[in-house]
Amino acid sequence: MITTILQYELKQLLRKRVGWALLLFILLGGGYAIAYGWLNYQHYRTQIDEVQQKQAETYAELAHKYDTLTQLGDQAPERLKSFGDPIMADWWYRRYSTWLPGSLSALAVGQRDQQTPYQRIQLYRNVNLPELEEINNPEQLLAGNFDLSFVLVYLLPLLVIVLGFNALSQDREEGILSLLKVQGLTPKQLLFTRVGLQFGLLWGLSILICSIGFAVVGADWAYWPAWVLGCGPWLILWAGLVALGKHLGA
Repeated sequence: MITTILQYELKQLLRKRVGWALLLFILLGGGYAIAYGWLNYQHYRTQIDEVQQKQAETYAELAHKYDTLTQLGDQAPERLKSFGDPIMADWWYRRYSTWLPGSLSALAVGQRDQQTPYQRIQLYRNVNLPELEEINNPEQLLAGNFDLSFVLVYLLPLLVIVLGFNALSQDREEGILSLLKVQGLTPKQLLFTRVGLQFGLLWGLSILICSIGFAVVGADWAYWPAWVLGCGPWLILWAGLVALGKHLGA
């Protein structure tokens, strides 16, 4: 009987254009989210590379002055001697501490876009100059980031709700539920079989999206099982809530 229900549900899914349109939307949204995260990742890496390049150029520019200062010693000009002062050396040679983004940050941006990827290191702190702290951008905080984690955490549960909101009502209106009862099938069996099939379909979709994301951004595949296994319980939770709501409503 369960095999018959699965065959029936598969035929129903194949005939529902709205369902396929939603699945296509999730796939396109996942592709956009991966591209969005990858561009942000490249932007941060570019900023860090520019800072490190500037630091290397400054060091190369000052290196020969320090060599000359070492060779001349006390006979060096006063202006050149100032480069030997630790405070002046700290001023001329600006060093930076950088925060390299991990490969997974392309899939889950988080609040990285609200923070600077580098920080200048100084001997003394100037109380008159603000530090490079978190950038409080209300517009960006409101908009958020359309990354892959957003698709998995928010959009997939919405798809679970959309696909399962009429899990029994449509069959009841079309008279299919009465026919199944005659054959010894309870509404509970139909409900949980349908929700289970939808869960398997969406979990497979999440595995596909995660695999594409890891391949595109070059993430460490050691974290791939955690992402995939994390999507499973998350979808089970929402599928269970939908099934419970329909069961209590019936």
